[in-house]
Amino acid sequence: MKERNTSLDAMKGFAILLVMIGHVLEWNEMTDPYLYAFIEAVQMPIFIMLNGYICGLKLPITNFGQWKNTISKRATAYVVPFFMWLLLKQWDDIIRGFKNALFQLDRALWFLMTLFILNVILYTAQLLSNKFRKNGKLQGFIAFGIAVGMLSTIFVGQLILKNRFLSPILTLRYLPAFIIGYLVSAYKEDIVKLVHKNLQLVAFVSSIVLFIYMCVIVDTQIQKPFVILGIQIFEGLIGSYIIFYIFLKSKESVIKEKLARLGKYTLEIYVIHFHFARILNRGHLDFGLYSIKGILFVIASFVAMSITTAALIYMAKQSPLTNFLMFGKRSSQKSKG
Repeated sequence: MKERNTSLDAMKGFAILLVMIGHVLEWNEMTDPYLYAFIEAVQMPIFIMLNGYICGLKLPITNFGQWKNTISKRATAYVVPFFMWLLLKQWDDIIRGFKNALFQLDRALWFLMTLFILNVILYTAQLLSNKFRKNGKLQGFIAFGIAVGMLSTIFVGQLILKNRFLSPILTLRYLPAFIIGYLVSAYKEDIVKLVHKNLQLVAFVSSIVLFIYMCVIVDTQIQKPFVILGIQIFEGLIGSYIIFYIFLKSKESVIKEKLARLGKYTLEIYVIHFHFARILNRGHLDFGLYSIKGILFVIASFVAMSITTAALIYMAKQSPLTNFLMFGKRSSQKSKG
């Protein structure tokens, strides 16, 4: 894998801040059609795209042994903490809690399980397209795309049959962002040759305008599921592109350095922070977001949640066992989020 990229870590740090702010607004019932709409549209797609992009920095797997080893590592990183936190949350009714969560992932830490499934799709597609990749980039690209398409039909079939095991709708929603992130990274040099710098700037400005339009103007009351899914995917892709462009084009700075440091602990923050999003809320709030009280409440809640989260992360990491079970990290690993 290439040397760690500060811009990628900074993007992770920025993304987790969006998630934290979004949860403060959501859990305290202070969502609005503007600020929250922007956050909701991009907060998880950018995480998914970043993970796909990072996968593209690695050499593709070429045999079953590599596939098995890679999937095992991903299971440790994502599946172990998924079930551990599910156990902690549903300890009083384990069987029922596990059953409900596995058929409706958004009742648990869905991001971890969905990201694991996306990794399985990616690395399986790499394995299936390995022989074609040896014949050239184009053949490898086409074979990889066909393999991803074939694997995706499993989840489309689940939707058609109304089988909700492991929430296929989440896999399909975030698969485009994940695969695009991977392809942009894996074929970065070829893409740069094809796209002129001036065209990149035009695409960036146009994307900002389109993203604002999609979040604010497009009707959110549409009832057709697949239309809603398409809008969500499109918004996420555009928003993620904007964030990628800003961070990859920006120069090194103190802010970027701080965000990069935060970005190394995104997984730890993700699995803990939302438990304390309502830490200062003891009942129904009698004020809205766009008021002095509302703004001060959001800031105070965010600070209190952050301090509590940081303290719990620090304590959990003091023991190799809790670090492994809660965050999927072995004691010899650095926190990479």
